[in-house]
Amino acid sequence: MSASREYNRFKAGFTLRYTNTKYDITTANTNIYYNVTGAPGQYDLSRFRNWRTDYFSSPNGYFTPYLVNFQRTPYMAKDINRQKGRFNDVLGNIELSYKATNWLNFVYRIGGSFASRTAKTTREAFAPSAYHLTLRDASGTTISATVNDAYTNSSNINSELFANFNTKYKKIGISGTVGHSFREFNGRNSAIGSTNLGSATFLSIQNRIGEPNVTVGSNQSRFSRLFGRVGFDINGWAFIEGSGSYDIDSKNAPTDGLGFEKSDISYFYPGLNTSILLHKIIPGFEKNKIINFFKIRGAISKTGNVPSGRSGSTFLYHWYFLPIWIYIGLQPAYFSVHQTIPT
Repeated sequence: MSASREYNRFKAGFTLRYTNTKYDITTANTNIYYNVTGAPGQYDLSRFRNWRTDYFSSPNGYFTPYLVNFQRTPYMAKDINRQKGRFNDVLGNIELSYKATNWLNFVYRIGGSFASRTAKTTREAFAPSAYHLTLRDASGTTISATVNDAYTNSSNINSELFANFNTKYKKIGISGTVGHSFREFNGRNSAIGSTNLGSATFLSIQNRIGEPNVTVGSNQSRFSRLFGRVGFDINGWAFIEGSGSYDIDSKNAPTDGLGFEKSDISYFYPGLNTSILLHKIIPGFEKNKIINFFKIRGAISKTGNVPSGRSGSTFLYHWYFLPIWIYIGLQPAYFSVHQTIPT
């Protein structure tokens, strides 16, 4: 669902989406693979489809215990190992913009996503019949029932406020952006299960033998950024652009949340690049039949990032580089030369 409306200099719009997904799958893909590849080639495995009702398709009637280690026939492995789950996702965003003048524009965006996951993983119990145990090479291996219920909820909020400007003073064009962005993530998960329900047919944690396996977790992170960019276009032949970003990331904080300063979780990285179109300032260059384009471009910047998956780490990695590009246009060919100078 989406809608937008414009009134004079003001414009507003929003989008909203909801998705619901249900699934019911097997969790025994590996066992099924070995069941299929390890079975005698002359047998039609589809004959074991009705193993619950057909005696000779069930493990009790199967003449060899060869597949005991892989939970019997592939159809049985598929049917007794299941996972049922459900996804609920809500995504939405709102955008507001205001054109203050013909050269200045303000934009505010806020968006969010909310997700919930539920999954129930089960394995049915199986025990060979008394008659099967009297057969030659009969296997007395039993399968204990198991259950695991897992729940996950997460939310992600993003907001951004910035201003764009684009104007000209005499022969100098000036453009830029300045703004602030914020992001917050919250996640919670819990699971409870048991690998020993015995021979229970009602697969619930209430029928466990012994203590349950319980896990609970939560995660929260916040990220704030002040950013800006300004560029100058000098009469269409010289271009200079500078940018900067000041970030504060909670992922850099120690896991206990103690013993750190604001400077430990923040970092600043600037950038500067410039280019000159020499063919526009050298007389007669554009009309040259051999070379009609000549550009020199250079840039220097500093970048920083939080190591992925290392919450609580204050290590930052920075790269400094000063690449120089030279572009030369030939008739009818075009090529470029560049050099990178690390600092």
